[in-house]
Amino acid sequence: MFRPVLMVGLALAGFCAALDAAADDQLVWHTYANGNELHLIMGLPESDNQIIDISCTRGSDAIKVRSLIGSDGLKAGDAAQLTLANSGAKAVFDGRAIPNDETAGIDVEARGTLGDFQRIITTGRPFVLEVKGAQYGLAPDRIEKPLATLASACKTG
Repeated sequence: MFRPVLMVGLALAGFCAALDAAADDQLVWHTYANGNELHLIMGLPESDNQIIDISCTRGSDAIKVRSLIGSDGLKAGDAAQLTLANSGAKAVFDGRAIPNDETAGIDVEARGTLGDFQRIITTGRPFVLEVKGAQYGLAPDRIEKPLATLASACKTG
């Protein structure tokens, strides 16, 4: 009878630990311009310590979402899904497993629309980034300004 409560408690503890790890490392939402692409990144600015990279080509609301948390059970080129979800919204992005040369692991790169991502953020709730064999808890804290910059670039160029 107490097993579901225990499982929820353990899941929340793990989620909070992941959020705490992000805070400890001073990971923040920030943007980075690379030619005609603008990137919204959760990570340590000016470093390779990144969790997620969301990018668009200026003038298009099509986005590329790249998980940088590794995966388990995927090989480069495999079809893969990247999910962002919380209790208020869920977005599933279809993509492919890609090699990460810096970590020697396998990450997931997927495509979707800016609106798919914004639905998660507008809930104002923490959310989970999940790929096969890995997940990471993220908070939308202080995402408003960098997300507005991305949205403006994606929609207007």
